[in-house]
Amino acid sequence: MKRSTLYWIVGISVVGAATIIGSRMLGEQAGSKSLARLELVWPSFDSMAKQDKGILAGYALTCQLDQVELEKAAVIECLSAAANEPEPLLPKGITASQAKAKYEQLIHKY
Repeated sequence: MKRSTLYWIVGISVVGAATIIGSRMLGEQAGSKSLARLELVWPSFDSMAKQDKGILAGYALTCQLDQVELEKAAVIECLSAAANEPEPLLPKGITASQAKAKYEQLIHKY
């Protein structure tokens, strides 16, 4: 194998690894930001039922909650917009109408 080919292979591998690591770090940051915003509205988010957390997490992804201001009103507005989307991201086995009904219950509990 020629040296130049080897350098290209090593270079591409390094760039690929850096991209994967960077993407993972960005995803973790977005998740942390979203969690902080969900906890503004539901301080006991960690102790909620798995299905409830899944619905809220799906709505958070749908409305890009990590990019919303760190204020209760902005969080509720974002999640409510996601609840009104025709095809929000949701846990497997939960329909949009079921999720919306559950969200309405959750929002009235906060």
